[in-house]
Amino acid sequence: MDWQDLEDDREKYAAYLCSREWSVLKAAVHLRSGGVCERCKRNDIDAVHHLTYARKYREELADLQGLCNGCHMFTHAKSDVDPALPPAAVRIVQEGDRLVFEVSGKQYDLGVSIGLSLLHGLIRIEDVRKHIEFVAECAEHMRKEGLEAKDGR
Repeated sequence: MDWQDLEDDREKYAAYLCSREWSVLKAAVHLRSGGVCERCKRNDIDAVHHLTYARKYREELADLQGLCNGCHMFTHAKSDVDPALPPAAVRIVQEGDRLVFEVSGKQYDLGVSIGLSLLHGLIRIEDVRKHIEFVAECAEHMRKEGLEAKDGR
């Protein structure tokens, strides 16, 4: 039996998503986007999302959007984390031989060892920035999900 012959809409839609017609549309979305999420422009596409169901079963490419998992979850309100937002701004401040970084107005002390390593060229500031941005994104994600580190911070 063909998906078009099914009467139950839930069963019909599930069968449609396994059809050749849907596969062709998904491939066209991937081709249009170059395989990159069309919302955040950072991650690979994991899902093809309907922007509208007005032409369900006969969608046009403009009705569809290639999304990464994060953007897809955010779009369906299953996550508060929006991958399309820019990463938190990080500013690094040197205070004597200590290094302090500031994220969204809050300051964090990197300590003497990292400050001295930077001053002596043992590590690069770009590597420290990338690491700080990653830690800041993790902390923000944990905060939004209501999680906290074991030491309570």
